[in-house]
Amino acid sequence: GIPVGKSLRDHVGVGFVYDATPALRREIAAYAARNPPFFAQVCVLARSPACPEHLWDLFVYPWLERDWSISAAVVAMKPHSTGTVALNGPDPATPLAIEHGLLSDRRDADVVTHGIEVLRDIVRRDPVAAYAGRETLPGAHIRAGIYARAGARGFYHPVGTCPIGPVVDHTGAVHGHDGLYVADASIMPSIPRANTNLTVAAIAERIAHQLGGRDGDRRPTSPPDAMA
Repeated sequence: GIPVGKSLRDHVGVGFVYDATPALRREIAAYAARNPPFFAQVCVLARSPACPEHLWDLFVYPWLERDWSISAAVVAMKPHSTGTVALNGPDPATPLAIEHGLLSDRRDADVVTHGIEVLRDIVRRDPVAAYAGRETLPGAHIRAGIYARAGARGFYHPVGTCPIGPVVDHTGAVHGHDGLYVADASIMPSIPRANTNLTVAAIAERIAHQLGGRDGDRRPTSPPDAMA
C-alpha cells in the first residue's frame, strides 16, 4: 500500500516565561490607556551553526500575557525528525495513534539548544534587559541542552503524512484511488521554515483551480509552480 502517515513533521521548540519589570508594566499601562486592545508579539529570525548563512532555521518570539508577564518560544523551523500517524480501528471517531517523534533526530535537539542560548542572550542585553525580569520557566539555572530535551513540544504545524510523490501526485490525487484528493498541509513533501497557514491556503486554492472550480471539470496538465 501507499505510505500514508509515515513522514509526520512539525516545528519543534520550547517555551519560556519571564517576569515583567516595573518599567515594562508602566510603559504597557500607559500604552494601553491611549490605544485599543492589542496583542504584542515580534518574531526574531535566528540561525544555528548547522544552517546555511543565507537562510534561518530558528524562530525566537516573545509576547505579552494578560498579566503583562512575558512568554517566549524558541522553535526549530526545519526539523529532521519524523513521526507517524495511524488508525486505531475502523471507527472514524476513534482517536488516531500519533507518534510525533519530536527530537528523534539529535540534530533538532542541537538546533533548539542553540535557540535557547540565543533567547537568553537577547534577554540579558539592552533594551530587552530593562523589561524582562526573572526567568520563571524553566528557570535560569536549567541548562539549555537539558531543557531542549525535557521541554520540547510541537507547534501545531503538522505536515507531510500524505506527501507529494509517495502518496499523492502534483494534483493532490491519491495514487490508486480515483476521485480521492488531498489539498492540505499533509501533502507537503517538506516542512516550510515559516508558519504553514498561508502555504496551506495556496495549496488548496491551486489544486481547486486546477481541478475545475469555476471553469468546469478540467484536469491539470502540469505541476503547480509553487509545489514543483
